[in-house]
Amino acid sequence: AKMCLGHCDGSFGSSVICNGYDISGDGSCPHKPGACLTDEELHLGVCYKKCSLLTNGTYPYRSAAATCCMAKSELGCMKAGAAVTSGAF
Repeated sequence: AKMCLGHCDGSFGSSVICNGYDISGDGSCPHKPGACLTDEELHLGVCYKKCSLLTNGTYPYRSAAATCCMAKSELGCMKAGAAVTSGAF
């Protein structure tokens, strides 16, 4: 487990233990919920790298954790070829 001092909740002097799914890609604590970075998008309360960046703009809308879509609507994503799913997303 990693110890976050101040950078997890925005206040100094507090400590939060980050472990399991509570760590970022570099092993530090993740940013505050809902506070996605500029290259991320919020989907169902979790920040993901933007689909527009991952797919070079071809599938700019996130429809699931590992799925990016051409259409903004869920119905539009059901069309054949309108969505792509990858573990890299």
